[in-house]
Amino acid sequence: MILFALIFISLCTAKDTLSVELQFAAFEKKFGKTYVGEEERRFRMSVFSNNLKIVDYYNSKQSSFVLGITPFIDLSNDEFRERFASNTAFEKKAKSVESSSSQQTSQDYSSLPRSIDWRAKNTVSSVKDQKNCGACWAFAAVASIEGVYAQKTGKILDFSPQQLVDCDYSSLGCSGGLMTYAYEYVMNNGISLESDYPYKASQGSCKKVDFVTSIMGYYEVPVGSTYELLKATTKNPVSVAIGADSIFFQLYTSGILAEELCGTTLNHGVLLVGYELDTATPFLIVKNSWGASWGEKGYIRLALSDSYAGTCGINLMASYPFLSL
Repeated sequence: MILFALIFISLCTAKDTLSVELQFAAFEKKFGKTYVGEEERRFRMSVFSNNLKIVDYYNSKQSSFVLGITPFIDLSNDEFRERFASNTAFEKKAKSVESSSSQQTSQDYSSLPRSIDWRAKNTVSSVKDQKNCGACWAFAAVASIEGVYAQKTGKILDFSPQQLVDCDYSSLGCSGGLMTYAYEYVMNNGISLESDYPYKASQGSCKKVDFVTSIMGYYEVPVGSTYELLKATTKNPVSVAIGADSIFFQLYTSGILAEELCGTTLNHGVLLVGYELDTATPFLIVKNSWGASWGEKGYIRLALSDSYAGTCGINLMASYPFLSL
């Protein structure tokens, strides 16, 4: 009887190992993953297996969100945080407000439209991929400029994050920056097309190219108010800083991420493109810059919160540009 049990356990373990190996091979193929040697590959498969257990655990709870196999599932959370959510400029400007994030305030949204989605208004360009370069701030700033430009001209153009990475010396290139610094650069120098100044995912020397548009200035949304953030979003897409270093961001594939699943230490820049109030769980719609194979085709929905910081600290550092009249 004991021998039978041992054989059964051995077979189950072998089956589980084979399942992980097959899933990992499919993951490698889907995302074009390559590793330096078999030892590195085995290590990544071990990390992949551990993260799969996290995926299975939370998905079994039937939460409002779904985790899954993302491009980052072969990274530990520490590695993910270092590569994709470590904007040092945000860290310097804004301290964590974890203690404030639990302070609930009553906010009246009755004067606001019940829903906004700038994607449906032809003002949001395609999802981009910043890759292994901490240029989220540049992508968020460019995306917001694209939004106001599209509103004014009726044209969606792809502007150049690389120009900001190379030329905005107030920021730190692939080591981080601020959307407001980017706006100030564009005010003085203009912004060129992505096709004229393509993205390289690394910082290089600043090149002189023709610019398409400039901005007159920018508006910083009052800190700590979900109402003010939504009000700003009714005007145009808004660049925001969030805390995106949790395992839930790393493995997110769909659904609405709850406030308690991310911190408010700001480390990543994204674009707020809309919200929905008339639903069981009101939510914000956020465009990321981790490629269209992450999340909901490159987007994530965050639960709406009345707390001072907002979900993932989204109420703490929001801004948008405006063009000349």
